[in-house]
Amino acid sequence: NAVNDLLYSNNDYIPALVEKCRMAINLQDFELLKEAYTELLKSDKKSVMGYIYWTFYLLVNQGNLDEAREKYEKLVGLINEQEPDNMHLMMLVAKLMSRICGRATVILTISIRIIEKCRQLDSMAIEPILELANNFYMIENYSQAFNLFKMAASMNMDSSELSPMIGILKTQMAKGEMQEAEMQLPFFTEMLEGEK
Repeated sequence: NAVNDLLYSNNDYIPALVEKCRMAINLQDFELLKEAYTELLKSDKKSVMGYIYWTFYLLVNQGNLDEAREKYEKLVGLINEQEPDNMHLMMLVAKLMSRICGRATVILTISIRIIEKCRQLDSMAIEPILELANNFYMIENYSQAFNLFKMAASMNMDSSELSPMIGILKTQMAKGEMQEAEMQLPFFTEMLEGEK
């Protein structure tokens, strides 16, 4: 109600429109989401958040990959224009879109481009490497995924992150390399026990 009251008195207040989008997703009210991101983009035609919600709507509610790809490309252009060094935003967008796209290659290839830019911004960060590996895994490029998971594991000096090891194992299994995966299990089990 507070958001609606605020928008009633000031219908183009951007933070309230973004909050209306967020609330619509929480309520799983896609008609409200469409109304909210439309209002947001009417107030700010280059709103990064507006394009995030629009692309989300197209993927989750409509399943329209062609239009979603088009909006996702526009979103990437806006991020490059407005937030070219914001690795956190790029990773947030890439993770979101890759998780909701149903392994659609047209969406995943855009996410891969974003994540590769994040790697250029911080080549020592493990998160972009892991996310890139996961995206390659989703498009069934297991060799590339395996190499990236191995790279992440070698950078994981304190061994607190289990994701690289899990990635290595699942990639080996996907490639049909069961013996290699089986050989990794004792090491993985030891890591898990060390976590307890």
